[in-house]
Amino acid sequence: MAMITPAATLAVVIVGFPYNNSPTSDLSSYMRDTNAHMREMRSDIKDLLKAEMGRIDAELRSLDARIDRNHSEMLTRFASLDRRMDKIETRMDSLETRMSHIETQLGLNRG
Repeated sequence: MAMITPAATLAVVIVGFPYNNSPTSDLSSYMRDTNAHMREMRSDIKDLLKAEMGRIDAELRSLDARIDRNHSEMLTRFASLDRRMDKIETRMDSLETRMSHIETQLGLNRG
């Protein structure tokens, strides 16, 4: 009888150990699956962000090119307006000179 008690205890421990460890292995398996899923989600988000950043970068380059074109066009138009203003000012100076000459001939002096 003395031999049966330690053998029974040993049998209970041998049968109970895998039974008690199965929730631990289930939790471990769940954690591994969760970690794998999180890595996959991180990779997907990283790829999505890279694609979105590439799209935004291309859009910014396109806008930058349009701004450069518009800037050049504005500079051209301002130069044209400046030339036209110079012509008008020259014409006005010429008219003022002629007006002054006519007034002098007529004896009208502007103060």
